[in-house]
Amino acid sequence: MEIAIHNWMRAESIETTLTRIAGLGYDKIEIQGSPELYDTTHVLRLLKSHHLTCWGAVTLMLEDRNLLAKDIAQRKKISSICQRRYTHDPSIGRQHGVCGAGYSW
Repeated sequence: MEIAIHNWMRAESIETTLTRIAGLGYDKIEIQGSPELYDTTHVLRLLKSHHLTCWGAVTLMLEDRNLLAKDIAQRKKISSICQRRYTHDPSIGRQHGVCGAGYSW
């Protein structure tokens, strides 16, 4: 069995997260689905160096990222982020993605 953990609730760098979870015996990470935060080449190199893979990515619907907002501009913004994620995440080996108001997809 492989075990994954997320990084989107910890205020630490991706380097720190991957070092920590590799040391704890995890196999995979569910990375924060914010393409602007990561250089995919760097993340893939880090994953490989720690013998980890990317299980998935999740885009949280917080503050101005809200698919349920009344303001259409706000909905378009998160929609754009989700679309960028689908081109960004596969380059780090993502196997699963979540982008929506709920946590299932």
